[in-house]
Amino acid sequence: MYNYNQLFRIMPDIEFINKLVKCFGLESVDDTSPFDRHVMKERDTINKIYDLYPDMLYYYIPCKGKLYLDHILNEDRCLTILRQFLKLYDYTLDKQETVNNKKKILVYTISNNLISKFSIVNKDVKFDMT
Repeated sequence: MYNYNQLFRIMPDIEFINKLVKCFGLESVDDTSPFDRHVMKERDTINKIYDLYPDMLYYYIPCKGKLYLDHILNEDRCLTILRQFLKLYDYTLDKQETVNNKKKILVYTISNNLISKFSIVNKDVKFDMT
């Protein structure tokens, strides 16, 4: 069977990735709302990811599917799975450390790599049409 890359047999569609993102309490891959592990527990992310198990097993290469999905899921493994699927569409899962009540918390957000690669250096761009 044809392999899409080192992890996936076929390219998952964006609708599936949006379903995966909804397990984390976000609306879509373009939702930039922050979340952390506490929020993941409140939203029951691990059990929601288990519901997507058959679909994810279909997309992963069999040996990788066993590696990432056949073990007990925890927050770290869920974040890794999300990171892998987001990467297919040039999105990344960014993390930032914050301190709340003297405890370090990692806060995650999804960002689009294509948008961050482009920046306007000079507003006064002129084209010579001669």
